[in-house]
Amino acid sequence: SLARALSPPFAAGHVHFSSTAAAELGDQAPSMAVARRAAGASIALVASLGAAVAGAAVATLPPSLAACAGDAEANGIDWSIARDALWDIVESRSLQDDAARMELAQLESRQTSCTFGMATIDTILRVVNVPGGEASWGEVGGLPDPLHLGSSLAEVVASGFPIFGALAWFLDVARESEEAAGASRMEAEEEELDGACANAASREFRTLLKHHLREDGSVPTLYALQYLSAQGPERDCTLGRAAAFLVLALARVGESSHGGADEESLALLRSAEDLLRQKEPPSVPSASSVLRHLWQMHRPWPLLDVLHMITRRATRAAVLPKAPGSCLLIIYAFPTDEIKRDTQEFLQILERYFYAPLGVSHPLVVFTDVATAATLARELQPSISAPVVPAVIPQEELSRHMPSYSCVDGIDCSSGAAPASGAHRGVVNKTQFWSPDYLRISRYTAGPLFLHPALDACGAFIKLDTDFYLTAPLASDPLEELRREGTRLAYWQIHVQGQRQAGYTEAALSFLHEHGMKIRNIAFYARGRFEEKAEKLGIPLSEVPEALEAATVIYGCLFGGDIRFFREPLYQDFFRYMDALQGFEQAGWSNQFFLGTAAAAFLYPSQVRRLYISGRHQESKIDVANGNVTEYLTGSSKSVFR
Repeated sequence: SLARALSPPFAAGHVHFSSTAAAELGDQAPSMAVARRAAGASIALVASLGAAVAGAAVATLPPSLAACAGDAEANGIDWSIARDALWDIVESRSLQDDAARMELAQLESRQTSCTFGMATIDTILRVVNVPGGEASWGEVGGLPDPLHLGSSLAEVVASGFPIFGALAWFLDVARESEEAAGASRMEAEEEELDGACANAASREFRTLLKHHLREDGSVPTLYALQYLSAQGPERDCTLGRAAAFLVLALARVGESSHGGADEESLALLRSAEDLLRQKEPPSVPSASSVLRHLWQMHRPWPLLDVLHMITRRATRAAVLPKAPGSCLLIIYAFPTDEIKRDTQEFLQILERYFYAPLGVSHPLVVFTDVATAATLARELQPSISAPVVPAVIPQEELSRHMPSYSCVDGIDCSSGAAPASGAHRGVVNKTQFWSPDYLRISRYTAGPLFLHPALDACGAFIKLDTDFYLTAPLASDPLEELRREGTRLAYWQIHVQGQRQAGYTEAALSFLHEHGMKIRNIAFYARGRFEEKAEKLGIPLSEVPEALEAATVIYGCLFGGDIRFFREPLYQDFFRYMDALQGFEQAGWSNQFFLGTAAAAFLYPSQVRRLYISGRHQESKIDVANGNVTEYLTGSSKSVFR
């Protein structure tokens, strides 16, 4: 591609473009008017700088973009071809081919006014020409500053060159080389740059941003909106606010129907740029000031990475990330004969009331042990039409130390004293017990389960117990509803737990306090109701003993949400914090507590919804018909009708 770019065939008076680029630009003509209205600050020119292909004269382009488009005739360089090769190099972060390296050097030596193309090539060569591929801070002199390449960041994005990605590559390699040499030139710089962002909200947003960029390349816009609307110390975090505007621009570019961007995207980019220009180097920058400015756009906030993704989405629409699918989850590890019978009935009903009437084929992901995984195709697959996907639970999770837990009369509870039984849970002589295997699975379901590779392609999910039975056909697909509404956590039933919660509430509140978080959804905060009652009665909360350990739980027999939420640093950090206290081992904690806390403190009410599904599980039953919901729990004097 690079060789072709150096000696392209082109028609007299016209810029030459590849057939692929021409096809991609066939419907871009309307974008040119947008570009002119934006006074040179448009993303919508994009793709191949294809003004000639789109029917617009090169003269109508902003000067910096026209220089690139006119190089085919003036200097014999077809940047539309070269750009594709540059993207391949930057995306792979590799240039092992000596011939391609020489072609890059030859391109760099040509006379051209295409600032964007030359800046990208120069940055790549600074990485790959260092012996051993080790860039150093000594190579910084002359590195391009993105804020001075064009009239605006939007114009740099519009060029379609991967300059932001090339700069991020250089900085990462240089930092790795520095660390390998035992130096830390930029460590102090990074700490200073982060000074105004040393608050809980900024740290949480930055962690989420890095997580999503690494995992799926798409940051939920609610986090960015929440961060920008905050009134606390995070308002002084210039880099964090710039990152939030870029996240919104990234989402908007991805939603654009014509593959480029619109005026809203441009406005968001300008807002980010205004913030970044507050920290740009002096009018006559030195190499060290340019380095510091570039570093602030990459560490600790990954601004260059987001800008690279914006450029990719705006100019190379074919690589837009694919939305994750949906799936059902069940646990089927070490099944007893009773569990096997229950599961067969469960699957038959699931096929009759879910898969068949809805005509869907969401995969059923089965979390299981190694031995049982080999039997799934034979024992489970014949019962349902959807694919059964084995998800083997790691052996260290299944063999970790875990005593049993039991409660006499629901009050006197202890670990390691459960009566002998072949069941995973049950009641013997008024003693309710949970086996070590049951508690291991409960702990695994609270956190590690969501990180399993079998869920990488899954977004919306519903997890069901194999003794949960649907009692009526579903009229609509709940997974599609979760996906469409952006639901992050969905529940079938909630209640206040009366056992197995010792120490949980205090530990959870300590985590929230340490992270500067407050309860967002009071409906899922059991202690809050007792606090209200104590305040009305004029008594201290300590005089209401049951309030101190009260915990609202989301019934684990049927719940759902978005896998990506449970993989986010906040939820996983919470799990690790709580797990370190060994509550599962010592107090028989349940994964249901974790769901309740997530609904109460990690999400907003609009992100949590109920699953209106007719079904029964042990002592619970819910019927949904004609807009009415009837709930039943053993121990109630009558059903509750709403």
